[in-house]
Amino acid sequence: MISKSITSKFYGDGEMLISDSNSNSLLSVDKITIQNSFKKKGCIIFRNFQTSDFSYKEFIDRFTKVYANDTNDTLRRKKTNISKFVRHVDAGNLKMSLHSEASFSPSWPEIVWFYCKTPCKKDGETTICDGVKLWENLSEKTKSFFLANPLKYKLKIPLFKENKKGVKKKWFINSVGSYDSFLDYKKGELNMCQIRFAVNEINHLNKLAFSNHVLHEKPYIDKTIQKWGTIFDKKIPKKIIEEVKKVSDKFTYFHKWEKDDLIMLDNRRFMHSRNHFNKNDSRVILNTQTLKSNFLNV
Repeated sequence: MISKSITSKFYGDGEMLISDSNSNSLLSVDKITIQNSFKKKGCIIFRNFQTSDFSYKEFIDRFTKVYANDTNDTLRRKKTNISKFVRHVDAGNLKMSLHSEASFSPSWPEIVWFYCKTPCKKDGETTICDGVKLWENLSEKTKSFFLANPLKYKLKIPLFKENKKGVKKKWFINSVGSYDSFLDYKKGELNMCQIRFAVNEINHLNKLAFSNHVLHEKPYIDKTIQKWGTIFDKKIPKKIIEEVKKVSDKFTYFHKWEKDDLIMLDNRRFMHSRNHFNKNDSRVILNTQTLKSNFLNV
C-alpha cells in the first residue's frame, strides 16, 4: 500500500492510500492505522482497492457507532438497495457551494463518505476545503465576527407522511443549541431552531475549523432551511462573506474521481461541494453519513 499527500491546501496535507494491487480488498486495510491517520489528516482517499457496494458499507461500519438519520435526504437523494443509510449523491448537475453536511441540524455528522461507482468523463469533481486552513487565513476582523456571533437557523424538516387530521405537538430535542421545536403532524414536519457557531474546535489538533453553511447559495439551497442569520436575526455583512469566499477559493482542492475511489472526510472540519458536469454524463457517487464515530471522541 502506497501513502502520499493529497494537497498542501489542507493542514497536514491529507492522505491518499493507494493499493499496489487491485486485488487488495478495502476490508484488508487496518482499522487502527486509518483511525490514527484520520485524526491528524481529516481527509483520506482510498484508491485502487477491490471494492463493491456492500464491502463499502461493511468497511464504513467499522468506524461508525451511529449513522445520521436518513430522513433529511429522502426528498432529494435517491435510495439504494444497499442500506437506507447509503444514498446517491447527485440531485442535479450544476455547481454546488461549499458546505459542511447538515451543519445547521442537530444531526450533524462527524464523518461523510463518498464512494465513486462511475466517474464523469469531464468535470464533476468533488471539491474540498479544509476549515482549519481556511480559518487560519481569515482576517482577525472576520474571525472576531464569527467568534462573537453564533448562527441561528430556522428549520422545517420533513419526517413522515402528511396527516390532514394531525395536530401540533411540542417536541424536546436533547441537543445543544436546539429549541422552539414542535411536530406538525398535519404537514409531517419537525419545526425548530438551531444555534451553532460557524467555527468549532478540533480538539485532537488543538485547532479551530471554519465548517458550516455560510457559503451555501443557489441553485441548491437546502429546503429545510427556512431562514438563517446571526443569533441577533441579522445577516452576515457582505464584505465578510466575500472574504470567506475569496479565501476558500484559494484553498479548495478539486478531486478528480476514479472508479472505486472512496473519500473519508471529517465533516466537522472540512467543507465540500461539487463542480458542474454535463447532464448527459453518467456520474454515480454514493454517500453515507456517520453521525457518531466509534473513535473520534475516544
